[in-house]
Amino acid sequence: MSGKHAPLPWSVEQEDSGGLAVLAADGLLAADCSIIFMGEGRSEEVCGANAELIVRAVNAHDDLFAACREAIEWTIHDPNCRSRRNEGCDCHMGRIEAAIAKAEGKSS
Repeated sequence: MSGKHAPLPWSVEQEDSGGLAVLAADGLLAADCSIIFMGEGRSEEVCGANAELIVRAVNAHDDLFAACREAIEWTIHDPNCRSRRNEGCDCHMGRIEAAIAKAEGKSS
């Protein structure tokens, strides 16, 4: 999927029906975290935690992505990193690069 997401920041709001809605800055629905099928494994507490996680992750995404990109510019590989032996990175640099790729949707 590609395209522009709903405007930030997002927030969690209780719906009149009792469910949870993730609202965008413009007040419109960004995600519905209601329990659609009661008794199928997700409690109200888990749905609420999922909604809060979505909001925290979305609202922090741009700042975390920028910080990772900046860290790559100012960080060097660990002295014992396998990349120094052309074997592929196994230090913090590899984890930062993997996080950037995941944030760009290039990796799962």
